[in-house]
Amino acid sequence: MDRDRLAAIEDRLAIRELRNRYCFYIDSEQWDIAAHMFVEDGEFEGIEVARGRDEIRDWFSRSVPETFAKAWHMCTNATTFLDGDKATGTTAFNFYCIDDGVAKFALGHYEDTLEKRDGEWFFRKRKVHFDVFVDWNEGFGAAIPAPGA
Repeated sequence: MDRDRLAAIEDRLAIRELRNRYCFYIDSEQWDIAAHMFVEDGEFEGIEVARGRDEIRDWFSRSVPETFAKAWHMCTNATTFLDGDKATGTTAFNFYCIDDGVAKFALGHYEDTLEKRDGEWFFRKRKVHFDVFVDWNEGFGAAIPAPGA
């Protein structure tokens, strides 16, 4: 196997690991570690836009606990388009949470722009899209597009 192909495989695996660790650290409320998965001047776009690691960490630590008592991500169907030390792609997710004592379920996807710095991959920008959000007991038949979807 030539070096370029091996490097591409290693990059794809590292990006997959980055995306998986992001979900783990968000779900386990390790905000500082999650924020350091972004480049120093990175950006997270959800309900609001946070720029820079400090603002991203502060937004995660404030917004996530205020919105959900507990949350779990299950990510799948990732795409990655490599371009040297930069990459773009998407990751679909199932999102389970408890919101005001009610179990809820969401489907959505992340839109990622990534950068490799000193041999390590980071998010340059991560934008979250909630496509549907439903109460668990109402089931999928109640699925409506989430706000902003």
